Amino acid sequence: MDIGVKDGVPQGYKGIVQNLSKYRNIQISIRHQKGYEVKSYVLAPGGFAEDYLLPGDYCVVTFVSGRQENGVKKFTSGPRLFDYFGKKYHWYAYQPE
Repeated sequence: MDIGVKDGVPQGYKGIVQNLSKYRNIQISIRHQKGYEVKSYVLAPGGFAEDYLLPGDYCVVTFVSGRQENGVKKFTSGPRLFDYFGKKYHWYAYQPE
């Protein structure tokens, strides 16, 4: 289990966001299930960011050139581990090519 701790305070479970596109910059927005934005990432083609989220239910929204793509996808940050391209994470979000 990979839980981030900063100054003695748990930061949540480790996950990854990734842009699998080879040509487009994207923005990935992580939102709480109640709709407010928790984190946002702007990623170059092939780029990724590892980060931590507190346990809970979230959704991911992706934007390309300022336009929302691929609808809203739900996920949960928690103790369960997923295999993502050979590495273990508690959650993941990505933009397909």
